[in-house]
Amino acid sequence: MEPVFYVDLFVLYNFLVDALLLWAVASLAGRPIRISRLAGSAFLGGVAALPPYAAEWPASPTVGYAVVLAFLLVSVAFSVRSVQVLVRLTALFWLVSLLYGGVLTFFASWEGRDAGGGLSAAPTSHASWGALLLGYVLMFSLGKVTLRALERGRRGVPHTVRGTVRAEGREVPFVGLVDTGHLLRDPLGNVPVFLADTAVLLRLFPELGSFPHAEEVLDQLVGGRIPRDFPEPLVRRFRLLPYRSVGGSGLLPAFVVDEVVLEADRERIRLHHPRLAWSVHPLFADAAAEVLVPAQVFPSTELSSDPRRRREGHVEVAEPRA
Repeated sequence: MEPVFYVDLFVLYNFLVDALLLWAVASLAGRPIRISRLAGSAFLGGVAALPPYAAEWPASPTVGYAVVLAFLLVSVAFSVRSVQVLVRLTALFWLVSLLYGGVLTFFASWEGRDAGGGLSAAPTSHASWGALLLGYVLMFSLGKVTLRALERGRRGVPHTVRGTVRAEGREVPFVGLVDTGHLLRDPLGNVPVFLADTAVLLRLFPELGSFPHAEEVLDQLVGGRIPRDFPEPLVRRFRLLPYRSVGGSGLLPAFVVDEVVLEADRERIRLHHPRLAWSVHPLFADAAAEVLVPAQVFPSTELSSDPRRRREGHVEVAEPRA
């Protein structure tokens, strides 16, 4: 009796494995992934895995085919434009496959093959489906344990980033502290706001150094009174932002800057025309950071990388630097 190849079971098995691996990659890399893209990519992986297995390809072509297929699955799932990011995500995909794929391989080979290692001629039994389901549940549990362990390791660690702010033809580097509780945005345009120490403002706008008492200037600005000798470029960029906190509410002086670029996970996150709010008093006692960065600007939410969308406050992920 000729061996019987069960296409439905094979495609379902590979679909579930690829979906779980892509979910694990998205969680470990902290990148958003749409359910539709995940399902489409996993289905593509399930169908595309048929040729080498059904035709019993040799080992070398099968490995090469699997490498190309992994790149394709990751690019479809995450819509990655950068080759370097694609390579890193694909490597993570393979790493997760090696860590957890052996579990499903064992359960899948439990039934469905004869003693000599060939395809079984017996019909698909409830036991083989149960073995696959048990292996899938175990693999999912291992993934959850890993993700929770990583999350516990990240707790309590301040997330500092390096960035650059640009305005009036000047570029000023800074170290920022990402704060998940910093939700202030400019209501005109819904633009993110960075809270910066006076030192950052003085490096970006040296004209402010002509005022000996920053507190007095700040009080005048909050009161809506712009000093007579206040530089014209700063007048055009000046904004008063309403804020509300536990201690009360009020107005916060800020300036419209041309661009802020943040370095995060080897990617450059670029924001066009955000607001740089002025904090006269030092934000951090140990001077480890100079700018309070809102966590919402990072890829914890889905970001667009279309360079044609240039509205104020738009966030885009730029190509990584070499």
